[in-house]
Amino acid sequence: MSLTTLKVRHAKPGRHADAHGLYLHVRESGARSWVLRIQHRGSRRDFGLGPVHEVSLAETRALAAELRKQVRTGLEPQRERPGRRRSAPTFESVARDC
Repeated sequence: MSLTTLKVRHAKPGRHADAHGLYLHVRESGARSWVLRIQHRGSRRDFGLGPVHEVSLAETRALAAELRKQVRTGLEPQRERPGRRRSAPTFESVARDC
């Protein structure tokens, strides 16, 4: 059964399935986030897509579709995702830039 905005807002703690591996994860604290479960190269992986208050249901579905497409074409989704966190600069690199 697909999620709706109303169902997302009133969901109780736990994992709630939308479709095609997309889940709403509601914690006991009430925090809500999106998770996409993908089978990639023989292993199951969960990808966090962001908190509900930052990413809408429609945006999440579009992002999930894009990630599934990347997997089908053989790309590593975690490495190819735009906006991926960069590692923190080292002391040495900061010192050289000064």
